[in-house]
Amino acid sequence: MLAEGDTISSALTWFFWLVSKNPSVETRIREELNMKISAEKVAAKWWKFDINELNKLVYLHGALCEALRLFPPVPFEHKVPIEADILPSGHRVVPSMQWEE
Repeated sequence: MLAEGDTISSALTWFFWLVSKNPSVETRIREELNMKISAEKVAAKWWKFDINELNKLVYLHGALCEALRLFPPVPFEHKVPIEADILPSGHRVVPSMQWEE
């Protein structure tokens, strides 16, 4: 099991890396944030989004989902064949127990 902190930090790292490589995405996210921020929050020095405001950030949600699709925080899903076989590509696959012999 992976700790949740590792998966969240991995997901955010990839998200910010992708955003930094795509300035147009960053611009769209910033525009969406600016459209959804109320005037009183803009005047305040510090504020936080509440859940209702976050639910309206459709483009940001899509960007996060795409980052998770491209770079899942837990990307490795180990699959092992039950018995030896040959794939259509011609590659041989063998059960993991045979590797230990």
